[in-house]
Amino acid sequence: MLTRRSFLTAALAIRLPHKIRIGMLGLEGHSQIVLGALPELPDAELVAFYDPNPNLGKNLNVKRYSTYTELLEHEQLDVVGIAGSNAERTPAILAAAARKIHIAAEKPLAITHEDLAKVRAAVAENGIRLTMFLPMRFEGSYSEMRRIVASGAIGEVAQVDAQKSYKLG
Repeated sequence: MLTRRSFLTAALAIRLPHKIRIGMLGLEGHSQIVLGALPELPDAELVAFYDPNPNLGKNLNVKRYSTYTELLEHEQLDVVGIAGSNAERTPAILAAAARKIHIAAEKPLAITHEDLAKVRAAVAENGIRLTMFLPMRFEGSYSEMRRIVASGAIGEVAQVDAQKSYKLG
């Protein structure tokens, strides 16, 4: 039987033809989704990052840039992780997409419908992949809730209410 763990173990044994060069545009939110996975990914390396907060990223032994645009101009990247502020996210996504760099971004991708339309258009126009940091999507309890609802076991769901809070600085 194929399990998630056995699949990941097999996938990690596959070697890529070159190292995947990753840049981080901001370190807020779920940036650990990218940074925490790097020790398990021998074919991926963090090469540079940007964050406006001088206290973030002190432990990263890679080049730090003062703006995300400067990072994108000077580094040859395969993928960027975008985890900066909500206000900076859409412009950073658009800048990376214009350079044909694949993107994994914190949510929300955009704050307005107009900006979301720009993101969709930029992704399609530049032929890149875009995903979001959704770390809870595949956790057991949430997967099981989805399976139960999708199976119809509890009938037709008319309303769902949930809350997940973060400690804000």
